[in-house]
Amino acid sequence: MFQKYLAYRASAGSGKTFALSVRYISLLFMGVSPTNILAVTFTNKAINEMLSRIATSLIELDNPKNEHFLNEISKQTSMTTLQLLEAREEVLKNFLSSRNFIATLDGFFTSIVKSSGIKIGLSDNFSIKTKDNELLKEPFLLELHHDNLLDVLLELAIEIEDKRFDKLFNLLEYLYRIYPLLPKLPTIEINISIEQIESKREELYKALQLAKVSNTALRNFEPMSVMELMQREIFAKTSLTENRNYKKYVEKNPQLDELFLELKEMISSWILLKERIILEKLLDIFTHFKNSTLKKSKEENSLGFDDITALGYEIIKLVSKEYLKFKIDTTFEHILIDEFQDTATLQYLLLQPFIDEIFEDKEDKFKSFFYVGDTKQSLYRFRGGVEELFDVMAKRYNITISQMDTSYRSSQNVVAEVNRWFKASMQGYQPQIAHRQTLGFVEVIETEDIISSTVDKIEWLIKNGAVQNDITILVVTNKDGLALQDACFEQHINAILKSSSSIKTLPKIASLVAMVRYLKEAQQIDAYNFALSCGVESFNIEWFNPFMSSFEVLHQLIKEFNYFEGDKNILKLLEFSLDLNDIDEFLKEFETSNIAIAQNSIHGVNIMTIHGSKGLEFEHVIVMDKLGKSNADRSPFIFEHDENLFIKNIFYRMKNRDSFDRFYKKAIEDKHVLSQKDTLNLLYVALTRASDNMIVVKKDEDSLFDILGMTPSICGEVEIKSSHQEDFGNHEEIKQFKFQDYGRKKEDKTLKKSTPEISFGNALHHALEMLNNFDIKNLDKVLNITTKIYKDKLELKDLEDIKNRVKMLCENELFIQLLKDKKSIKELPITINNEAKQIDLILQSEEEIFVIDYKSSLKFQNKHKEQVTNYVKAIETIMQKPTKGFLIYLLSDRVEMVLV
Repeated sequence: MFQKYLAYRASAGSGKTFALSVRYISLLFMGVSPTNILAVTFTNKAINEMLSRIATSLIELDNPKNEHFLNEISKQTSMTTLQLLEAREEVLKNFLSSRNFIATLDGFFTSIVKSSGIKIGLSDNFSIKTKDNELLKEPFLLELHHDNLLDVLLELAIEIEDKRFDKLFNLLEYLYRIYPLLPKLPTIEINISIEQIESKREELYKALQLAKVSNTALRNFEPMSVMELMQREIFAKTSLTENRNYKKYVEKNPQLDELFLELKEMISSWILLKERIILEKLLDIFTHFKNSTLKKSKEENSLGFDDITALGYEIIKLVSKEYLKFKIDTTFEHILIDEFQDTATLQYLLLQPFIDEIFEDKEDKFKSFFYVGDTKQSLYRFRGGVEELFDVMAKRYNITISQMDTSYRSSQNVVAEVNRWFKASMQGYQPQIAHRQTLGFVEVIETEDIISSTVDKIEWLIKNGAVQNDITILVVTNKDGLALQDACFEQHINAILKSSSSIKTLPKIASLVAMVRYLKEAQQIDAYNFALSCGVESFNIEWFNPFMSSFEVLHQLIKEFNYFEGDKNILKLLEFSLDLNDIDEFLKEFETSNIAIAQNSIHGVNIMTIHGSKGLEFEHVIVMDKLGKSNADRSPFIFEHDENLFIKNIFYRMKNRDSFDRFYKKAIEDKHVLSQKDTLNLLYVALTRASDNMIVVKKDEDSLFDILGMTPSICGEVEIKSSHQEDFGNHEEIKQFKFQDYGRKKEDKTLKKSTPEISFGNALHHALEMLNNFDIKNLDKVLNITTKIYKDKLELKDLEDIKNRVKMLCENELFIQLLKDKKSIKELPITINNEAKQIDLILQSEEEIFVIDYKSSLKFQNKHKEQVTNYVKAIETIMQKPTKGFLIYLLSDRVEMVLV
């Protein structure tokens, strides 16, 4: 039966994506239009998975492997499986032809800002970019200078006892992410001065002298600054009688205690006054930071995601619900939220008007609200994520929370050990039930040298048959990951630190770009390191001139230093440079770029942070303890939230302040509890990634795992699945990877040698794939890359032939008309009858789709037509749009376009 208002607390590996997809598809079968369903999550990866799950499940609903999925939808909708299968085609057609609102939270908020940004002075054609924080500092400081506030900034830095501008700047950035939640400072009347405190201290000091207390007792109140005075441990007492050095004297003269309490109260007032002065300065400086940040964003017509959230909230407060519904052109009657434990309060406030509408007049119309998440996996408090919101929401809207406690991911022993560790350590922990029958293996080792022990365990897994690509080591920080990666390289183990999926993090790419920067800016050290990495002690750069294009410079460097070595990521860098002729522009754009690392271009043991592993699973996992000591929390402020998770108080952190302020003391205690919970969450994520085998390498002292009471143990026997993946054992093997089919489906590995015809066809396809927008102006540059790849397989005349054929296609009038006003997708992977295929080109308009396949020869025309016909049928079924197919024969003397 369908529950209108429901939340799932879904433990790791319990199938929340399954539950979310069942909910969404059930709504479709119940007659709800996709335009009236808002489904939001946090990552594009999750969006793609959900879209794929929905479309695939609907298409293959009658497949026996989807029986459980079908039965769950039947329960939700109260329809029989036969009724569901009969309605499937219409539901699929409606889903594919309708506008849907399956989006990331940032994506949805961006649509709000784009649709209504005019209300706050924004154009609707702004771009979304990751902000370079360095570029925000200058306009901020200029604004402070304009308003004569640079001295205030300096005073603030000194008063919060951190003179490093970057630290203060980071604090301002954090406030920018949460500023709508900040409280207004209440009016206070405090009349206290340092002189008054000094006078009271002197009075107490003289009274103690007259009472002839010990020198030890007297030293607590000898002349000193107020800051030093407040840090005396005696102020932790509520009365001098609680200290044996004073008790008998106070009993004889109670006025001593009265003076002590008066002094303590005066210091308490001074603390509040100092805090107020600092907060006023901070919020004044922050206002200027916020204004300069927004001003720069509007001037550049470019927003970051923090801008989107902040501006989205301003819009929500400014416009009516009716206006908002008009601008986004829909009314949401059903809302589904994924990974709710990571939702920030401000993000919730942006969603609140839409959620509130679900619960208004809920008896009159079919509406529903659903969210899913796991508070044990909440890792983003530092970015504003608030796991407490999960239960606050349930209470506010009277929503039932159901537990999903079956693990479909991990082996029996992994689940059992995780239960044992967390049941005793995490309040309210619900033990998981293992669904899989695999026993699996868990080992905890304790060591002084966690790096060496981790490398030893990697080697042990490999000796036991594990493929390097199937081994993942989880570390706490990227710095720890780098140290482990170096140790792996010393033992000739390939190790990839997945700190980012961008090619700019790869040493080889970073070195190449550093060389370009040297040529432009004469940064010789980077250039020298680049040359050494290529085994070159001296080099000639007379060929360089500053007016060369970035592509030409990169191409020449690769050629001069023999740097290519079949590296797909260098090809990606070259392709990126094609649209950035100016070297300065290339260097600037590269710094903020996020060019994905080429798939399967790097092989070896995976190293990633625990944060980066969230949502993933791996066959063999080694969790490595943190190197060094845990960082102490040195934040100068503590934020206290009210029951609605708005910020109620901002406390200025001062040593021993908890002796004077019970509210501050409570805030400190609450923060400690949350910090411990965050640590437990981090460990829970780390220890639930393994599907089969898990090894924990912990320090023998000051271990991150001490909070779990973890001790050395072994459970089960290591189980290695047979794998058909190629294990790239060292760097030399990586260099031997074949790239002649870059962007194309891999050739049959049984072929020892490519024939000239196959190489010619691959080179032709490669050139067409890399030619952006089929713009003939870039043809020479593209052919340079193609020549580099295929120079050993094709003769020069063949490459000239390819250039001629591509040029003829780009100048073909029929082809030009076919491209007009259509979205193009190149090299689209598709599975037909369980076989992986790749469509050369898809052209899509509002009304129809064209499937295009290139051929370089008229041989096997009947087979070609059969192939394209299958492509057309598949695309038409998936997209539910009229689809036509073209065979384009690129011949030496002409182009023939055949409609299939």
